Amino acid sequence: HVISREDTNVHTIEDESNDVQFSATPVEQEDFENGSGKPFTRGQAQGSVSDSLDEDWFEFEVTYEESWVVVCLNSTLLGSTVAPDIEVYDADGGLLDSASGSAGGDPTANLENIEVGPGSYYLRVVPPEDVDGGPGAWYRFNLYVASFSVSSYSDGGYSCPSGS
Repeated sequence: HVISREDTNVHTIEDESNDVQFSATPVEQEDFENGSGKPFTRGQAQGSVSDSLDEDWFEFEVTYEESWVVVCLNSTLLGSTVAPDIEVYDADGGLLDSASGSAGGDPTANLENIEVGPGSYYLRVVPPEDVDGGPGAWYRFNLYVASFSVSSYSDGGYSCPSGS
């Protein structure tokens, strides 16, 4: 899939094989501050689904003592044929939260305000059972780690990948 527009955002591209937690693709996180001077990080990534068994794992870091994680995934809005589910896990493999993908949704799937402490965490992207995969089966997500509770994914610049 080719996107023919200017895009100043840098998206981490999944590094296959990242089908299990221990081979997760690290998400590059960039430091920012909100309008009140409170720090947060943003990571952006893109992946694709080759078949219904191709789940993708991504690793991200939390450095703030008190942190809130926000994940916003879009695919079908951007022209993809897949609407994957998303799950966030701690370093021990414990599921912290999950969201089902919706082909008609904007965002396709999102999680808000998962309260966590410092450490490594994982995002798992799971395709629907009936997906065929192929070149049209891709997704993008924005991942935020904030040092404060976020009221919604669009609050204060915490946006989803969009088609514009």
